Amino acid sequence: MRMQYLAKVAIASLTMILPFAVNAGDYDYYAGISFGKSENNTAAAKIGIAGGGTNFTGSLDNKDSAWKVVFGYPLWDQYVAVEVSYIDLGKTHADTATSTGTEEIKTFTFGAAGYIPVVSKLGAILHIGFSRNDSKITNITSGTGTFSGATDFEFYWGAGLQYDFAKNFAARVELERFSVRNWDVNLRTAGLLYRF
Repeated sequence: MRMQYLAKVAIASLTMILPFAVNAGDYDYYAGISFGKSENNTAAAKIGIAGGGTNFTGSLDNKDSAWKVVFGYPLWDQYVAVEVSYIDLGKTHADTATSTGTEEIKTFTFGAAGYIPVVSKLGAILHIGFSRNDSKITNITSGTGTFSGATDFEFYWGAGLQYDFAKNFAARVELERFSVRNWDVNLRTAGLLYRF
């Protein structure tokens, strides 16, 4: 019910701002790539590790390298844009004496990006939208492997800074948060945008 309500709000919002795209004139598309770190705030039990609750005594590595590619189209000057992206949120590993678990997460997003000027060439970026999260879990216990996967459709948000150092190039630093199987995953990235 919650996701249906949010989807209706998003569709209604895009319907209201799409006329700007028709009347805005000749505005550029843009694409970008960013690299950074992800942090999966999960519990070891999520990836099949027995005793992975509050008394977990094994090791949990929930931080990994991450990257994303983004494609956007401005709807209202530089202030509002529609963005789609593909994100590799990396892997999470949990280990005990008898079990090893790994979760790998990849995400597709669709949402809006707002730009708020701060000073000349520098502005704040706000993200809001929906993500399709694909989670793959591999668990090995006493030499026996099990595999599982899940896909969920959730709300995400983010914020950051953008600096336009040339007409066609900009740099971004961002923090975004995703909900994957009822656990939060934080993504911190830095990257470049190219307008064309």
